[in-house]
Amino acid sequence: MPKLSPKAIIVGGVVDVGASIVLGIPLVFYVLSQSGISSGAGANAGTSVVAAIHDSPTLRSVQLLIGAACSILGGYVAARIAPRDRFVNALLASWLCVGLGVYSIAPGRSGQPLWESLLLLLSTLACYALGGYLRVRASSASSAPA
Repeated sequence: MPKLSPKAIIVGGVVDVGASIVLGIPLVFYVLSQSGISSGAGANAGTSVVAAIHDSPTLRSVQLLIGAACSILGGYVAARIAPRDRFVNALLASWLCVGLGVYSIAPGRSGQPLWESLLLLLSTLACYALGGYLRVRASSASSAPA
């Protein structure tokens, strides 16, 4: 039975979502400045920004790269904090992203095809796994005899 670290799992998930928000803000400002969407438009502004990002392959790619990098970071942080079973803890740290993804899939909230939402969920798990793998590999390399 793997040794789970609640602290690692929670912190890894929060680091991912927090970093995604912080790194996504410049993208939102860019879209607002380039598209003429008024930030005072309330809820319609948010919907318009999301639509503008999803309509542009370049902006969508930037958004996905930000999300992937932050998920790798979340997995790495979780594996760094966990005293044992780092890889398992890194995967479990995806709880917040996966939960938000499942919530968005429920009654059609995401506005994208189901296959795309499921692919993004699987890629989130892969990114967390990569982050955990990188940390496990770094820790094993640093503990190897010289």
